[in-house]
Amino acid sequence: FYANGNTMYVADEEMGLLRSTDAGVTWTVHYSSFAEPALCVAFSTSNTNFGVVGTDGDGVYFTTDGGAT
Repeated sequence: FYANGNTMYVADEEMGLLRSTDAGVTWTVHYSSFAEPALCVAFSTSNTNFGVVGTDGDGVYFTTDGGAT
């Protein structure tokens, strides 16, 4: 789980990476093409454009644009 203001991310084993832009009121699937279940998500506190998602056996995915890609 990661939050920065109203934007929140959560890793879900079934659905992938979920994102909310309204402080958790609604959620959308932000990315679901991981080969293995997504287990955790974290963003840098000093550079919120850099984040990582850890998976179960498929390694670590990272973003340098705040989760846009």
